[in-house]
Amino acid sequence: MARQPSKVVRSQKLASRRREVRRQHARRRRRVTFSVFVLLMLSGGGWALSRSSLFALEGIEVTGTKLLSQAEILQASGLHTGQSMLSLHADRVRERIGRLPLVREVSVDRIPTSRIRITVVERVAAFVLTTTESRWYVDDEARLLGDASGDAPALPRIEIDAPLSADIGDRVVTPALVDALDLWKALPDSLRGGAPTIDVTPAAGLTLVRSDYEIRFGTLEQMPDKLRAIGLVLDRALRTRDRVLMVDVRSPSHPAARLG
Repeated sequence: MARQPSKVVRSQKLASRRREVRRQHARRRRRVTFSVFVLLMLSGGGWALSRSSLFALEGIEVTGTKLLSQAEILQASGLHTGQSMLSLHADRVRERIGRLPLVREVSVDRIPTSRIRITVVERVAAFVLTTTESRWYVDDEARLLGDASGDAPALPRIEIDAPLSADIGDRVVTPALVDALDLWKALPDSLRGGAPTIDVTPAAGLTLVRSDYEIRFGTLEQMPDKLRAIGLVLDRALRTRDRVLMVDVRSPSHPAARLG
């Protein structure tokens, strides 16, 4: 005779607990689903809002350019009208424009309403460089700025006996030019006046040619001693009322002078 299955005794309390657990799980799933839906809506709305005309860049002002064109600045900035102001990072724009060789400094400012002002400080010509091929404007960091074949302003001049293999905006690393700039930095203001010429051709060595006299340095070695020797020679000529035509301090312990 077949055995009858035993009856399953169910606890009302246990069944109620199970139903409550199922309801909690269902509520949790609904909350998660709702939260995901809200996040999607917010992100989608934020994406659409960030690209709406409400935050669009309306205009870009560029000031301070002479050597560079506004088009070159705008291209380097990566900005364009109509893009979202919310995605615009001024520090990144400054970094991109600052990579241009002719730019010394740049600032990027937001101005009302929805506009950007880019202010550029370009490199300034400090010398006229004469080479075996042509004349060029260079700044005080030996950066090549442009052709000076026309009427050049009253700037100090540097003459070297070498061609240049550099483009506009490049830093010239020719040793003769580097020596000339180092000499200029070492000179006192009293010797810089009158837009003198620094001759670094082999025949002259390192020579400062002024309108009234010239000074032969030879090299940059012992520069403090050479400057002191120049001062002694000029002071003595002033006391004796002699006209100085040339001072030679290539040997600073035995300076020489030609008087007229």
